[in-house]
Amino acid sequence: MPDSTRYHLVLEYDGTRFCGWQSQSNALSVQDTLEEAIFRYSRARVRTVAAGRTDTGVHALAQQIHFDLPGQPAAQEVRDALNYYLRAGQSHDITVTQAAIAHSEFHARFDAVRRHYLYRLLVHPTPPALDRKRVLWVRHPINLPAMEQAASCLLGKHDFSAFRAASCQAKTSIRTMESLTLTQQTTATGDEVHLRFTADGFLQNQIRIIVGSLLMIGLERWQPERLEQILQSARRSEAGPTAAAQGLYFAGADYPPVP
Repeated sequence: MPDSTRYHLVLEYDGTRFCGWQSQSNALSVQDTLEEAIFRYSRARVRTVAAGRTDTGVHALAQQIHFDLPGQPAAQEVRDALNYYLRAGQSHDITVTQAAIAHSEFHARFDAVRRHYLYRLLVHPTPPALDRKRVLWVRHPINLPAMEQAASCLLGKHDFSAFRAASCQAKTSIRTMESLTLTQQTTATGDEVHLRFTADGFLQNQIRIIVGSLLMIGLERWQPERLEQILQSARRSEAGPTAAAQGLYFAGADYPPVP
């Protein structure tokens, strides 16, 4: 039996009350909350690693993490125990949806070959009540074809400097956007627009700045051609506002097949 076992977990969480994924000394994080549940279950202090460090107020549909535990408890036991201790600690907004034993070198962050995000817009004359912390409310109708036309220039490998936060610490702003789709569906509360992003990686606030820029086009304040001009400028000052965190979801990460 190995001294320790590496686990690969998938988490779903509502980020509303958290400062984000990453541990902070003066605020409640998803990471600290999960690690406390792991300690209450195993009596081991471990460090968890996530595929994507979501910011304050950002949600996750399928956050991928790894950590090591002494011994070799069954993956289902780990999943169920962590969900029990999360709820015992009143952390009802985090759920472990999947758990598996991973190979000892698996790394949730560095092994990810692509990441997926979802951004939700609710287009309706009146604000939402139940989803107010889970969508970005847009009061006025938007021109979705114009947004789709503009978004096409972001596909492929580019310097995304114009769409990164000033505080971004990434060593390079070059990223490859593999797909960016916009879909609309009518719900009981209005028209919901989903923007889905897939790339080899993302810069700090990249998606939220892109969404803020696309909304300027959707609201017909800018022409679609302006987005490519912004991309080519490589200047954050040229891009639109940073869209609110509440509409953003980490939707998953892809990994190479296990040999």
